[in-house]
Amino acid sequence: MKKKLFCIITILVISTVLAACSNYKFKADVNYPIEDFQVTDHRGNTVTLEDLKGEPWLAMFIFTN
Repeated sequence: MKKKLFCIITILVISTVLAACSNYKFKADVNYPIEDFQVTDHRGNTVTLEDLKGEPWLAMFIFTN
């Protein structure tokens, strides 16, 4: 049992090291066209699409009543 666990942990460690040494560059392809918008942030400031152009950003919309 201990030998089996040791082998699994060894394989995981080696896999992690090899993955970290890789030259692979991940590129997210999530550029979706959106319409102009205007929202108010948590500080009361108005934010528009024009304010965010050229910057990476993530939108999260939460509704409460």
